[in-house]
Amino acid sequence: MKIKRRINWIIWKNAILAPIIIILFIVLVYFLNSLDAWDATEKALKKLPIDLSNPVVSGLLGAIVGGIFTVYGGIYTQARQFKVKGIVLRKNVIYSPLFDELVKLKKSIPKNGEYPGQIIFGKRERYHSSETLTFDAWERIKSDVRFIEVPTYLAKGLDGFQQSGEKYMELRRNASHELYNKILPIVEGTSASDMVGMLQRSGHWFFLEDLLSEKHITEEDIQKAFHMGDEQELIHKLKECLNACKDLHSVESVKVQYNDFRVRLDELINGTHKMIDFVQRKYEHKSRSI
Repeated sequence: MKIKRRINWIIWKNAILAPIIIILFIVLVYFLNSLDAWDATEKALKKLPIDLSNPVVSGLLGAIVGGIFTVYGGIYTQARQFKVKGIVLRKNVIYSPLFDELVKLKKSIPKNGEYPGQIIFGKRERYHSSETLTFDAWERIKSDVRFIEVPTYLAKGLDGFQQSGEKYMELRRNASHELYNKILPIVEGTSASDMVGMLQRSGHWFFLEDLLSEKHITEEDIQKAFHMGDEQELIHKLKECLNACKDLHSVESVKVQYNDFRVRLDELINGTHKMIDFVQRKYEHKSRSI
């Protein structure tokens, strides 16, 4: 929510500050009138060793004041142009790439209440299935000069988002390991022991996806996954054990963490979209009416 509040403040601060400045100016004028400050100022000006009624003196003073305002206006205009160019450039090289990849990530999220089996931040170093979620934009930005231009609030939001995804993967591994420890005593000394051990070493999730999605694990599922023959009693024990694991704290922790990951993702998408739209409207003068 910090990103949303910060961006809302950036967008609305000018609209809020303008009325405040006007109100303060009116209060100041009223306060000066109540103290007869204008009369005091007029008396102080008459005491100055300058004859303002002299056309030469008033003309020279007007030229000096006008020159000061002209120089200040030129400096302000140039500074504003540099500022606008910097804001538009930041939009093009930071906000837009982030938004594009965040939206792409959002579209890749499994549907129907399923959970992603893998979330990777950075480039893929080896083959992964098409269901793997990847987010590379932030790692690319952090590795070059663009990182200097990233606002602190956005950098913190992106770091928190990445840490949330990494925590999700850690909790998945912890839950999977607990499931393995639950079924290990059941298969120990049986023909399924070697297969279960091999699956553990290869990073098998042991029906974690089914438990997260609250799907009932059948004997056929177990027989197929562990390549078991006609061992009905053992298969039945494994089925009862695994289905009872749906209420494990480690499994519930994965669900909670995934929800946190998705909330942060939506917040980043909404935040970067708002910022891009604001820059386009205010500094690039792009209309949405056509």
